[in-house]
Amino acid sequence: MRSVTIIIPTLNEEDNIDPLLEKLCGVSINDCNIEFLFVDDQSTDSTIDKIKQWQNRFNNISILQRQAAPDLAKSIIEGARLSTSDYIAVIDADLSHPVDKLPDLLAPLVSGNYDVAVGSRYIKDGGIANWPIHRRLLSWVGGLPARMLTDIKDTTSGFFACKRSCFDNISPDAKGYKILLELLASGLDQFRVIEVPIVFTDRVEGQSKLSKKQLIEYFQRLIELSGGRSSSTTAKRFLSVGIFGVIIDAFTFYFLLDLGWRISSAHITSFFIAAVTNYFFNSIWSFEYHHQSLRSWLSKAVKFIYFAVIALIVRGGVLAISIKLIGISPALAIYPAILAAAAINYFAASYLVFPSKDNRSGPAISISWRVVSVFTIGFMLILRFLYLGTTELIPDETYYWNYTQFLDIGYLDHPPLLAWVLWLSTALFGDNEFGVRIVAFLCGFGVIFFMYQLTKLLFDRTSAYIAAFLTSFIPFTVAAGFLTTTDAPLLLFWSAGLYFLAIVAVKKSSIAWVGAGLCIGLGMLSKYTMILFVSGIILYLVLSSSLRYWWKRPIIYASAILSIILFLPVVYWNAQHDWSSFIFQTGRRLDRTNEFSTHYLLLHFLVLLTPVILYLFIKSLKNVKKIITTPIVREHTAYINYFTVFSLVPISVYFIFSLTHYPRFHWTAPAWLVLIPLAGYALSPTSNFLPTNSKLSKYALYSAALLCLCYGALLHYAALGLPFNTPLRFSEHYFWKQTAQKVHQLEIEVEKSSGQSPLIVGLSKWSIASALRFYDVDNNVTNIISRNAVGRPATMYDYWTSPEQWSDRPVVFIALNPNDLVAKEVEQHADGLQAPQIGIIILNNKELRYIHYRIAERYLP
Repeated sequence: MRSVTIIIPTLNEEDNIDPLLEKLCGVSINDCNIEFLFVDDQSTDSTIDKIKQWQNRFNNISILQRQAAPDLAKSIIEGARLSTSDYIAVIDADLSHPVDKLPDLLAPLVSGNYDVAVGSRYIKDGGIANWPIHRRLLSWVGGLPARMLTDIKDTTSGFFACKRSCFDNISPDAKGYKILLELLASGLDQFRVIEVPIVFTDRVEGQSKLSKKQLIEYFQRLIELSGGRSSSTTAKRFLSVGIFGVIIDAFTFYFLLDLGWRISSAHITSFFIAAVTNYFFNSIWSFEYHHQSLRSWLSKAVKFIYFAVIALIVRGGVLAISIKLIGISPALAIYPAILAAAAINYFAASYLVFPSKDNRSGPAISISWRVVSVFTIGFMLILRFLYLGTTELIPDETYYWNYTQFLDIGYLDHPPLLAWVLWLSTALFGDNEFGVRIVAFLCGFGVIFFMYQLTKLLFDRTSAYIAAFLTSFIPFTVAAGFLTTTDAPLLLFWSAGLYFLAIVAVKKSSIAWVGAGLCIGLGMLSKYTMILFVSGIILYLVLSSSLRYWWKRPIIYASAILSIILFLPVVYWNAQHDWSSFIFQTGRRLDRTNEFSTHYLLLHFLVLLTPVILYLFIKSLKNVKKIITTPIVREHTAYINYFTVFSLVPISVYFIFSLTHYPRFHWTAPAWLVLIPLAGYALSPTSNFLPTNSKLSKYALYSAALLCLCYGALLHYAALGLPFNTPLRFSEHYFWKQTAQKVHQLEIEVEKSSGQSPLIVGLSKWSIASALRFYDVDNNVTNIISRNAVGRPATMYDYWTSPEQWSDRPVVFIALNPNDLVAKEVEQHADGLQAPQIGIIILNNKELRYIHYRIAERYLP
């Protein structure tokens, strides 16, 4: 016969003892002897007397009277360690927990299927009786941070049961009023946990013991459990040092601006002066850290410098938004920028520069991975958002914005979905950088979300955190999540399609086929590359014997029909335009001169992934059978086929193509998505594939750290420029806003001398004309066209513009390559050509870039 001890912590609960024990004594649990243990925290009313009266009637009731300071967590821990039962259940004495649910709570444990069962308010059939909406919301939000450490929805529940041995690993530092958090964190990825629905009711008698102090202790304990250092003393000292740093920072910033320094130079210099001062005082006072050796000092110093630069990058983003978008003066904008940097510095110091401890065994490894993942994902999302509207668009983005000016159901070089979505976003947010880039930001967030959900479905939550971590910093997902090109929606619908197909394979869900059909149709409306995903589905179902029965189900064909219906507008447009788009994306690519380019394809892999992540993906795929042959994975063959088919099918197509043709560097990006969950599981301690502290895990972390720094530095440069007189590089395809102003000046000069508005011809396929149209100063873009003006193909400009209407007008040719200005096509289409000239683009007395132009008296179509 098994035994269970039901622990009831008490503190002045005299009015609730009798009704509680009346209910408890009526509870029976199959195959279990029940004992009731009251752990009292020095009640000053008649609580103890009431319990002793019941002790005289029942021999399974006992009391533990604590003499230490009242603490709910410590009370329950002491009670559990005193018990010799097989199972422990915890219930509040205030009748807020449903006593009749105790058998349901213990049944999963007695069956041997689970280690912990939690009474949950936030799953189906659970709830809270008679609570207003704001109180429910506060309770849910308060428990949200703890989900990272527990993997359940009701992280603050006080009603749970577990094996007694689950208490063995709880930290001696456990304190506060949420013992469940301590319990689950100590067994993260080791305990089998289930949630049982309950309806929580407020106490009727007595007063709640929850205070503001306990709430503060709860959040402090959250920080400590996740590896950080937290105390009110530390926080107060950090705040004091921070205020001192703000004074130094702001004073230095003002002083340098008065000396005539640029904003970027002043803010970088003032930041580092304040940061070094803060580090000194925080090290010896706020965190009271005593370096044991020179190596220890250097390690902390390197970490400090790194996170100082990260904080500087975020600060630059806040500064750029405040000045460029909101219109705040630099003198005021520096303060929100300083606060943002201070927040990052505090968490970095608490978790990584001066952590509370260095525990790298057991569940702590999983917690560390999750914390690093959350911080990295958060930083990358914040970074992208801060710089969305403060960095100029690249020509590719301006080209797709031009789609919205000629809205249609099809285009020559791409399907129309991006145009439709861009039209909506710019209608909401305006024809500006933010209005264009918010599309990519949301798509990038969606990719991270689906990679997390996919990995959680296939493996476990820690692996899902790591997969989302990888997704947040891999170059191709970062680019697609910041730059609004057709790759942004393609990756979104490809990742969502992978997720729905995994639901089909794992849960045998018919409705998931509808989601897959939607993703295929929308993916095809984004980019024709989605056809490779369709090929993957067909091959996957053919190779996986456990899934072949789907060929007999109508839902798969209904899904295919749904995809076709969504794609019909593109088919109709092509039918009206001699199938030009399909021909453009197929025959045109194959008609090019044969050129062996496989070595370029391999180079593209390195650019898209970085060497470390590429090696991780290859290693994971090579060892896929070994990695997934664990109890967590049931249908090994279906899993192996899933990862191999959806990665190798598109990669093989591009490999074959590269044998005779040059592939674009970003083409293979979708193929790598399916390997992110596998790599996440391979890195996770739950897979046991890699040894603890493996070099590959460290290199992955170092890659993330380096890439985050590079992305931030690049965006900071694009928004605020480089400090001092640092020379600019790689700027010939950027700074189009200033270039458009220069071209507008040329336009005014030509119009003044000729009496006619000139034609502006960009001598590239689409980039020059698109960028000049987006950044045009007078919003009159009809006179800006592309190289179709000189008889060369210009993609959609062949459809959008009519060069012949500008006959005999003066013309200004704009080129990136000066050789384009002396090409025979230019001379055949103009009279009175002047010599080629160079225009210097200057901002803040600094040369940004050059443009090459040539003016002619008369354009000849």
